[in-house]
Amino acid sequence: MSSGILNDFGATISEGILHLGFFAPCGLILALIIQQVFPVVPSSLLIGLGGALFGPLWGMAFSWIGVVSSSVVCYFLGFSFEGVGKKALKMKKLLEKRSFLSFLALRAIPLFPFNLVSLGAGALRLNFSSYLLATSIGILPNLALYAFLGKEAGDVFASSAHLVKTYFLRM
Repeated sequence: MSSGILNDFGATISEGILHLGFFAPCGLILALIIQQVFPVVPSSLLIGLGGALFGPLWGMAFSWIGVVSSSVVCYFLGFSFEGVGKKALKMKKLLEKRSFLSFLALRAIPLFPFNLVSLGAGALRLNFSSYLLATSIGILPNLALYAFLGKEAGDVFASSAHLVKTYFLRM
């Protein structure tokens, strides 16, 4: 019986969020921007939630807007860091030589903390257009993965809750 409650609760939440219309994707985008500045919840969970709520394609699209926007915010927040150490200057020279490919690799490989890369790029005053283009392209594989997994997880949750509810109703 409790799974029926969970299923109903999950459906109610989804319907409530989607009932917000235009503001539902705006909420996801805003949550992703806030998450990068104050990383309390992993962005992968928010992207997965977007996939579960809006489907993998729209969830990915709305998440892309949020993640790119958050990377711009963090880049310019990085400007507030004064002074750069000698090791950072060496890194800056290395990144400037191949800035697009460097950022593309940093974004495509999910080992590097997203907000730290953004803050560091701003602090080092690296080329913004290369940074933005590489970020916009480099995040696509991970966004697609998390949005798809979010959609699948939502489907599994809904179908398993329905199966359990059906089983208990037959008892």
